[in-house]
Amino acid sequence: FISLFLLLFVDLLGLKKESYVTVAAVVIGAVLFGLYHLPVASNVPIGAMDTPWVRFIERVPMGVLWSIAYIYRGFGIAVGGHVAWNIFVNIYW
Repeated sequence: FISLFLLLFVDLLGLKKESYVTVAAVVIGAVLFGLYHLPVASNVPIGAMDTPWVRFIERVPMGVLWSIAYIYRGFGIAVGGHVAWNIFVNIYW
């Protein structure tokens, strides 16, 4: 999401790549990350799903974390961290 929003803000809208543009891209990307990771009711057994907005609020900071990892370290580190987290969660939860 970060690349898409930076492309939109910097290349298409002509904004300079300053800190407020990067922060806006990170915030919008994190919100979309949280929305994307909302549980789909049809895939979750009844009674097993907690409040979806609690999960959204938990995942937005993770979206910020992965966005910062992407900006400073690149795509591979962000994806590798996400994959490692998914493996950890599936093994230990």
